[in-house]
Amino acid sequence: MIYIEFYDPVSVENIATCLTYQPDRVIIIGAGDYVDARIRSYKKLLNEKRGLHVEIGAKNINKTNLAEAVKQLDYLVENEDDIVFDITGGDEILVLALGMVCAAHPEKKMQIHKVNLHTGTLVDCDRDGETVFENPPRLSIEENILIYGGEVLFNHDNDINGEDTYQWDLSEDFLADVNTMWDLCRSKGRFWNVQISILETVSNGSHLTDLTVSAKADAVRTALREKRIDYDQKLDRDFVDALLRLGLLVRYDDSGDTITATFKNAQVKKCLTTEGQVLELKMYLIAKHATDNGVPVYDDALNGVKIDWDGVVHTQSENVDVDNEIDVMLMHGLVPIFISCKNGDLKPEELYKLHTVARRFGGPYARMVLVAPAIDGLKKGSLLRERAEEMGIIVLAGNEILRADDAALTALLASLWSN
Repeated sequence: MIYIEFYDPVSVENIATCLTYQPDRVIIIGAGDYVDARIRSYKKLLNEKRGLHVEIGAKNINKTNLAEAVKQLDYLVENEDDIVFDITGGDEILVLALGMVCAAHPEKKMQIHKVNLHTGTLVDCDRDGETVFENPPRLSIEENILIYGGEVLFNHDNDINGEDTYQWDLSEDFLADVNTMWDLCRSKGRFWNVQISILETVSNGSHLTDLTVSAKADAVRTALREKRIDYDQKLDRDFVDALLRLGLLVRYDDSGDTITATFKNAQVKKCLTTEGQVLELKMYLIAKHATDNGVPVYDDALNGVKIDWDGVVHTQSENVDVDNEIDVMLMHGLVPIFISCKNGDLKPEELYKLHTVARRFGGPYARMVLVAPAIDGLKKGSLLRERAEEMGIIVLAGNEILRADDAALTALLASLWSN
């Protein structure tokens, strides 16, 4: 049996049949010469990542010449005994040509279908009313990025000190710490960011695994001024007392000309030295653990996803890498959800970054979400919200996030894939 895919620039439309049926042979029709790089990505996914043995080829058909399209499709049908056409993607002229060929060959056994990528269900489009369908197709985050020619970069040996994607150790103790930090973060509002900036400055130059850090008070003050933070170099006493009482800081001393702090562990340090990290983690964990009748809503979830656009990691001397980091990324079946979390100020560029990455690695099926609790309190907040909504970005803000309990947050995030 041979499977025919009608080529579409949106990669997931070309791969849906392979994920559903796991065929031995696939031909992508109407692609042009530029399909070669995409086919390499598809082969890597199917044959290397999933351990299948799928032969994938391409056949260029003139999509502006109906007669020529009919001729070439007719040749395929004449020379293949058992054939399946997937019309999930592709140009209308090819679908029209296929209809004409089918009408001319009522004796041939042909299956025609398309996949509803939102629901993962198969839609029968031929005259026999039969479909062969096993399991709804699904992609992991890494696989979704791969089929669009990119690559998710992970830290070597999952080193927390690395600059790429880190996979958190979600122990019960750490999950409790995240909830504790989240409660503190949302009660402090933008004041949280100022305090985290101080801890970040004191920790500057250290590895996350260096749990005890120190810096000269004058140097911290100068660094804060350079960041335009008009605040004393010392942490707020109530804030310090809370961190010490909760066990997030083991020690803190700013009584002399040097500020010294000792963090509970490296993961807590990462949270307390990066402004938006706790917000990101809370959204990630809520979505990751969301269920519907006991079944996980999302097939995959990652925080701090580092994406290399061309899937080739270049050396620093080459200086040609294009990469982005997505705060939270989720997968529901074949639908990717890209989430940007901003705990304080928000620049318009952030909207365009989110939109660009989502369209590049999800096309029209991508969902874009901005979690910005403070957006409505910003000087240009209403304009930013309006612009985000014009770009198709879902905005979650204010009490919708800050006052919601875990059940409300779960309901909110569980619905993102279907919005």
